[in-house]
Amino acid sequence: MNNKRNYKKGYKNEIIQLLHIVAVIPYRSLRLLSDNCRMYQRAVREMAEDKTVIVDKRGGEKNIRLLDYSSRRVEYEKYVPKGYAEYYEKTASEKIKALSDNINKSASERVMKNSATQIMMYACGIEIGPDKRDLRCEMLEDSDLAFYSSNELKQIESYRDTVTYQNKQGEKTKKLSNSRISGLLTSPGGIYAVYNIGESLIEWKKFGEVKMSAYITQLISKKSLSEVKIDEPKNAVVIARDESLFVKICNESYRKNEKAIILNMEYAYDRLYIVPEDQNGILLVKMMITSGWRGKILNMILRKEEQMNAAEVSVDCDGYDTENNICKLVFLIPNLIKLKAFITRALLETDKTRTYQIYCYSFQAKMISELAGNYVKILSIDIVKFFDQYFSK
Repeated sequence: MNNKRNYKKGYKNEIIQLLHIVAVIPYRSLRLLSDNCRMYQRAVREMAEDKTVIVDKRGGEKNIRLLDYSSRRVEYEKYVPKGYAEYYEKTASEKIKALSDNINKSASERVMKNSATQIMMYACGIEIGPDKRDLRCEMLEDSDLAFYSSNELKQIESYRDTVTYQNKQGEKTKKLSNSRISGLLTSPGGIYAVYNIGESLIEWKKFGEVKMSAYITQLISKKSLSEVKIDEPKNAVVIARDESLFVKICNESYRKNEKAIILNMEYAYDRLYIVPEDQNGILLVKMMITSGWRGKILNMILRKEEQMNAAEVSVDCDGYDTENNICKLVFLIPNLIKLKAFITRALLETDKTRTYQIYCYSFQAKMISELAGNYVKILSIDIVKFFDQYFSK
């Protein structure tokens, strides 16, 4: 390592610290760190030339990793907080090994998706490293803003994936009924199970996700300093690189053996928030980690009277204009389960005098239009303008 270069601050130091936490950075995730990611790309290029990192497509996707860590730990350690080197050595080897496994492609894809999820959380100002509260021996506070990877989450209360056995051609084979969860987000705005489906639909097994949801509920009730209601709604965030996947989940236009994708998640969670893996998604998450964010958004869009009137109609909506017979859904709160129910109800409506409106962000309008057609009126607002006006500090 060329010590004439400055790795104690700036973009290069940030990259080194991130690599100590996530071990592998998908190159595409650099765009999550800034609207203009060229400075990060330049830093990575110079670090590769300096033989600090290696950039290749091992694992099937261009990614960034630290070079020769075992023999150069003392050098790397100069540029990261205390404890980061130990954290890297404890967590990195399994991830990097997965990239070398040409047989198990899904393992390397999972590493990339989980790393991208962690970087997205980091870009939102959420603690992802070893400095966050250790829930194995500490209690969760309402102000905590942290993301626990799936491995960290399972270690808190010694969670075990369920093993099932299947008979195949006379032989008994072992199979894991595991959850697809990427991690757990704790915040003043809520507790969220976080999933990342990347670029393709995945099959969620009902048993695995219901078990994980129950584990999280039990964990939060035991670890929280404040009183947690048993019937508190269960929240999940689903991140995707391709927003068309959300349309496919809603209208069930996927292969027959994947038909229960959204249904199985509905068994596990009451609210399913959909978030694109980009700068729009980062702004969404920043709003969702704010205390009272749902009520704040509703109050910005709907009159109190409309919100109260929503209980008077059989439609699951956020507001109802009695004078004009309009049912309103505020999808600025991006709950896919509620959106699907609202659109389904609009398509089945027999009352010709009733109309349906959906308030959304501009980037969501295309997706909603594909789902709802001409049955719903779409009213949109730019997410940057909305965030700057109501949520920026």
